[in-house]
Amino acid sequence: MSTTGSWPPSFSTTRGFAGIPAALVYAIVGTSLPEEIFFRGFLLKRLQDRFGFLPANLTQAICFGAVHGLLLAGAGNWLVTLIIVLIEMVIGYCLGWLNERRSGGSLYTSWGIHALLNTVSALIALFT
Repeated sequence: MSTTGSWPPSFSTTRGFAGIPAALVYAIVGTSLPEEIFFRGFLLKRLQDRFGFLPANLTQAICFGAVHGLLLAGAGNWLVTLIIVLIEMVIGYCLGWLNERRSGGSLYTSWGIHALLNTVSALIALFT
């Protein structure tokens, strides 16, 4: 009896093509949708009503980057974690700008881009 996997296989143990359906559901519905609803749909809009767009967008972007940094805390190299946090902050800022300045406040565009980025990341993880 093999101890390398379990039945049914989970996303973490399923690699290659067999993991694509789970990766897509997780990337599109499990992460990008709730993150967009919280960071751009809730946090940005509430802060923007009170403080204006620029401070609100900067704040949600910092929070977005920090949450992603917390997921990597203790993973090893602090410099790599810091770079990823900064990249996530820039992505968060751009998604907030796109959401409010180009999409009329709709989350569909930022959710689509976020889902695409998460899907690419999941596919890289599945095939490397």
